Amino acid sequence: MSKFWNFAGGLILGLLAGATAGLLMAPKPGDELRKELHNEIDDILTEARKASELRRRELEVELSRLRGE
Repeated sequence: MSKFWNFAGGLILGLLAGATAGLLMAPKPGDELRKELHNEIDDILTEARKASELRRRELEVELSRLRGE
């Protein structure tokens, strides 16, 4: 049973050390990071919508041309 407690203690210490290191080394506060990610995602979605709308218009023109309209 001693091996189990040694393992459990090491696991807990490792988790605490990792969490502490992660918090101390984080480049930005969580709220700021979430806002930046949200803005980046919004920008990407906006560009994707613009590109899909442009492509839809191009395909409509091509379809009209093929139909002879």
